[in-house]
Amino acid sequence: MKTITGWAALTALACSFATIVRAQISTPPKWEVGLGAGAFIYQGDLAPSFAGSYKLIDPGVSLSLSRLINRHLALRTGVTVAGLRGDDRKYDDEAWRQARALRFKTSVFEVAESVVWDVFGNNDDRTRTRFSPYVFAGVGYSFLRVRRDASRFDSSFFGPHPGIINGLKADLATSPPRGVVVVPVGAGVRYTVTPAWSINLEANYRFSETDYLDGFSKVGNDGRNDHYYSFTLGVLFAFLPGKGIGCPVMKE
Repeated sequence: MKTITGWAALTALACSFATIVRAQISTPPKWEVGLGAGAFIYQGDLAPSFAGSYKLIDPGVSLSLSRLINRHLALRTGVTVAGLRGDDRKYDDEAWRQARALRFKTSVFEVAESVVWDVFGNNDDRTRTRFSPYVFAGVGYSFLRVRRDASRFDSSFFGPHPGIINGLKADLATSPPRGVVVVPVGAGVRYTVTPAWSINLEANYRFSETDYLDGFSKVGNDGRNDHYYSFTLGVLFAFLPGKGIGCPVMKE
């Protein structure tokens, strides 16, 4: 009789534990981490078009931690390390670019906070749909190391245009920024592999408040700031509650 009573007590305890665990399962995940890598493109005075310089693409990596607020909304803290490059002589269809011959390399360490909106509202259950698009916007700060080079500049070519020469002198007398405020905006799509694991593809455009990401301004178009953007592929992991356990049905 004591043995039967003991087993009944253990079974009741296990069932109570299972009830608690099942209650946790119904609670949506609160945190998600992500790791991504991809291509970073500079857009500024040393790029031939508004789309930026696709001949000079640098790699970058990012790490993020997201707090899932509700089905649609999340706050994401991200850290990104990347490079940006530009070189006039990569574009030989314009003689003046060959003569100007400016180039630069900039290292970027970015910290940003963004609001992420899951369009389908799958923050509480990643398996609701396999594909889930999202959009985001935020604010951040990029620590910069700008290395510019004007050693190949052909002043004789620009002799009839002293404004360009004077603009270069003014730029070289100006120290490039060591940091800049950025506004990241973008969109992505997530594909759920398991309830915890997903992969995502994301486009992220950063507006900046400086025209010196490349170290030059007045020698180019000083009426428009420099920007940069990226295309990244990553993995996401959501911290899910533990799995429940089976429990026999107790008959009265």
